[in-house]
Amino acid sequence: MDIKAALLKEHSKKQTSSLVSYIGNNKERFAILIEVLFANEPVLAQRAAWVMRYCAETNPTLIKKYVPRLIKNLSTLNLHDAIKRNTLRCFMFTKVPESILGMLADYCFKIVYNAREAIAIRVYAIYNLLEICHLYKELGEELIPLLQLLKDDESPAMRLCAKKGIAQLIPKEKVLPRQKR
Repeated sequence: MDIKAALLKEHSKKQTSSLVSYIGNNKERFAILIEVLFANEPVLAQRAAWVMRYCAETNPTLIKKYVPRLIKNLSTLNLHDAIKRNTLRCFMFTKVPESILGMLADYCFKIVYNAREAIAIRVYAIYNLLEICHLYKELGEELIPLLQLLKDDESPAMRLCAKKGIAQLIPKEKVLPRQKR
């Protein structure tokens, strides 16, 4: 199968699933998909990002090699929302090397602070930040005030994400059993 031709042929869940099945755990085929993602062809890149996301879900080891390049790509000016969203989603399935977690955290904070970004992108950025906070607890201290703002002012999806994030970052105090009167 010609991956580029298949991406151009049709933009559908069925075609995406077909490409994910074709790529499977084949590193060479996945490498071709990644090259299409980074080629200067916006429509192909958007479609490749969707396939990449599902490949990362089913075979997280495939994406490992490309994580630094994908994080760097997120800083590209005027990057399409589909690429941002699917890239951030991919990081939820693979371990990001500690050496570049700072770059990812910085990018995610910028995304969450930007109210003009799409809600799904901001939600995935929060989930990535929460994962980073497991390693770097002090980062949670920066994230908590932001989440507290978001739980009151944003869409239902953002409110739910912010509440879940706060619950993860602020341990609940032990509730004492009610005393009988």
